[in-house]
Amino acid sequence: MTPKKSKQIVDENINQLNSNCELVKDLLDFYWLHVRKALEDKKDAEINVSGLGSFKIRRKKLLQKILFIQDKIKFYESKGDSFEKYSRYNKLKKELEILREILSKNDTLYRKDQEKLKQRYGKQYYKYLEKSGEDSGGDQERDVQEGTY
Repeated sequence: MTPKKSKQIVDENINQLNSNCELVKDLLDFYWLHVRKALEDKKDAEINVSGLGSFKIRRKKLLQKILFIQDKIKFYESKGDSFEKYSRYNKLKKELEILREILSKNDTLYRKDQEKLKQRYGKQYYKYLEKSGEDSGGDQERDVQEGTY
């Protein structure tokens, strides 16, 4: 699939739909604005864009954002009461709640993906996973000599 510029997409759709150029441009801009907003707002754990695939929120980034908001909430709780701080505090609480829901959806998606891999590859999939154990300290030269690298 070769990437297309928006002018190419607009021209193709004008020819197919027999419609106004401005209308097609507005429709295309609206679509990409909606996609961009969905990615920025983090309203769901996974966003599907037809023709491009699905985008999942990374767990690490999500956890960082949750910790950041929790720290802000603690800050507002320690500062006392004021109307301005209370409104910010409520917004942060709502955002934290949404992010926690997304985290649970993200974990569910991860478990489903792992189940699919397990069903597809069975024991072969787990054969290649590294067993957890003590870290040897990272002596790479010794590992190469012993053949455990």
